[in-house]
Amino acid sequence: MAEDNTINNQGKSPVMSNTPTITRIHAAESAAFTKTGDPLDAKAKNWTGWSQSMRMLFDLFDVMEYVQGKTPCPDSVVDPVGAKNWQYNDAFAQMLITSNISATEKVYTIGCPTSHRMWLNLRSMHESHLFLTDHFRTLIATTVAEGGNIHEHLTKLEHSWDQLSLFGDQNYRISDAFFKRIIAASLPPSWDQFTGPYVSGPLDEVDTDPRKQINCQQFIAIIRQASEREQSIT
Repeated sequence: MAEDNTINNQGKSPVMSNTPTITRIHAAESAAFTKTGDPLDAKAKNWTGWSQSMRMLFDLFDVMEYVQGKTPCPDSVVDPVGAKNWQYNDAFAQMLITSNISATEKVYTIGCPTSHRMWLNLRSMHESHLFLTDHFRTLIATTVAEGGNIHEHLTKLEHSWDQLSLFGDQNYRISDAFFKRIIAASLPPSWDQFTGPYVSGPLDEVDTDPRKQINCQQFIAIIRQASEREQSIT
């Protein structure tokens, strides 16, 4: 009786598939469209536009799900042809990525075994930068007008400061003392006399005035209380 590749009661041998579950993409048909234009470059801060162009390129070659990690590699024992096709398709996706990034960006892709890992590495580097820049901009550029919602404004500043602190990037670290200065400067000019005693003087100066010793959380609480008193009067 001829042997087959079905699983027997003893050996647990996998069944080999006669039809590959993965087909090879036809890369040569659109070989002229493997470049998006300007390569990804941190100095150019072009992640948003570049990533959108790359997604269109991935769709063009039908490798988007490889880059997203949604297409698993078949078992090479069960489906050797499918596994080989998967490796080819993923290698092509890796080539699309590496041929569209600057030399300085390749440090994040060297050694990556899959296109999915390459994409994750690049995204984490560039989207974290955008995340930090957005919160830093909120702290530096956000102000509240006379008669505005002080409570809501302080909550927004506090959230962004917390996010920067939690991320742990020393390049975006804002000290407690400097954050108090930012808070004071973001309030309407009518608050200057009130906040002055809490933030005046050099940042590195040791002052025994208890108002200078409070932390930013206490400073925020004091401003909120003063704002609530002002609203109750008016």
